Amino acid sequence: MVISHMGPGPAPDRRIIVVISQSADVRQALRSRLSAVPAYEVVDVDIGDTAPGNVGSTFADLVLIDVGDGEVLDNPQLADVLRGIGDAPRIVLSGDLSAEGLRRVVQLSASDWLKHPIDNRQLLEAVAAQVQTVRHGQNRVLAFVPAVGGAGATSLSIAAAASAAKSRKRAGSIETCLVDLDFTRAAAGTYLDLAGSEFDVGELVQHPERIDLELLDIIKREHAAGFAVLSLRCPHLEWWPGADEFIFRLLDIAAYRYPTTVIDLPSHDAPWRQGVLNASDLVTVVTEATIPALRFARDLYAAAEGGGVSAERLNVVVNKVRSGLFSKDLSKTEMKSVFTTSQLTFLPEDWALASEALNRGLLWRDLGARSGLVKEFEAWLEPHVAAKKSRSSWFKRS
Repeated sequence: MVISHMGPGPAPDRRIIVVISQSADVRQALRSRLSAVPAYEVVDVDIGDTAPGNVGSTFADLVLIDVGDGEVLDNPQLADVLRGIGDAPRIVLSGDLSAEGLRRVVQLSASDWLKHPIDNRQLLEAVAAQVQTVRHGQNRVLAFVPAVGGAGATSLSIAAAASAAKSRKRAGSIETCLVDLDFTRAAAGTYLDLAGSEFDVGELVQHPERIDLELLDIIKREHAAGFAVLSLRCPHLEWWPGADEFIFRLLDIAAYRYPTTVIDLPSHDAPWRQGVLNASDLVTVVTEATIPALRFARDLYAAAEGGGVSAERLNVVVNKVRSGLFSKDLSKTEMKSVFTTSQLTFLPEDWALASEALNRGLLWRDLGARSGLVKEFEAWLEPHVAAKKSRSSWFKRS
């Protein structure tokens, strides 16, 4: 049987994509690219091997039809295969076509058309436009990006993961994951005094398709507060060829597995950073209360917005703010004047609490739940964690 019967519908949170092609190479390439998204399940159809009357039926959310140079359009079995699949939206892939070939493509009632060679980003964006992927539950992805080193983004990421874990805690279930994307330091794991994974990350970079839910359970660590931590130290990883595929695959699996994913990003502009920001529900730029840091934060905010992050998903947190009657530091009014956005949050400095937490590998609220820093941060975070609106589950390539 050429078409595998998949039952009445896909598994929960999965989308069935049927790939039709006479070329084994094309089928394999499309399967490899699409299988990198865990919410997609790919079914191959070799139209050249279909015997008359030997066409089964299958459920599909989307059909990719590779017509090559047009020869498949003359295959009488194509119509039989499409009838067996049903009314799912269709994307046609082809090489150069004659005017007659283009007319035949129009008759296929395709929703989109892509020409070989097909860029990976172009393919994934075309598929995502047709398939509205639904996350498992009401998932949220929160990204923290420092404007300068030492701004405290990692500490805020940890606090966010701990707070989200507390609010979404269920017996025997971990619903929050902290993903540390600063591979140079793997600071999140170090701050929490969690032993790092000994898994060969270099091997995974070469074969990102190996990352799945089972492997995620091997490389993650779990904190006693009820959240998972992915913190891998590999200083050269983010600049390796293919690193973006590894990173997006890792994030996609985490976002698929956990209702809340918190991402700790590096302060430098890695090639894949904008893609991560674009796919996040909340992007928080973390800065300090100094003029240079605030200017860097302003530029980072503008770059994120210019790269595709909508203003309603962008926030700025000014961390370590000192105030007092005789303070010579910048006032909040002066700091606000640096930005055009009103979405600024000021967190007070609590050096004693923060330093003790780092030295002992503990959480802020375990040491001082009544601290002004803890109260103000959790008050700011609560509506963002509780927000119901979520974005697509796969991370766009930039």
